[in-house]
Amino acid sequence: MELYYKLMDEYSETELFKEIIHFMEISFPEWKTNREVGFSAAEFILHSIEFLSQCNLEKPDNELNHKSLKTLYLSVAEDYQRFKTEYQFIFSSFTLGKFTTEYENEIEDKYLTDFRYNDLYESFFKQELEKITYDFK
Repeated sequence: MELYYKLMDEYSETELFKEIIHFMEISFPEWKTNREVGFSAAEFILHSIEFLSQCNLEKPDNELNHKSLKTLYLSVAEDYQRFKTEYQFIFSSFTLGKFTTEYENEIEDKYLTDFRYNDLYESFFKQELEKITYDFK
């Protein structure tokens, strides 16, 4: 959460931040859910801002021009796919650990069948997928 507050304090009023958020909302509507990049969303946005800040985006009259927006969108979309892939591995491991902790008593039940275990885990996993960690508004 600390990274999120830093991001919001330092960048939320910048044109670059607003443009990245706008692009993500339009292009990847579920990007903030655990189905996409979930709790790594703040890290993703900060990475995008830091990388794009190093690029020489043309800004006549302090506004991003068409060429700069194209560079921004392509860069963000490419990085997003990489972050999403990495996040899915982390999320699966995190969710299994959380499930094991929250359902410890059920898992230790000697009468628990594989079918019931899988059903519990699938339900738990689906609920976790829909959660949104950060709101950038």
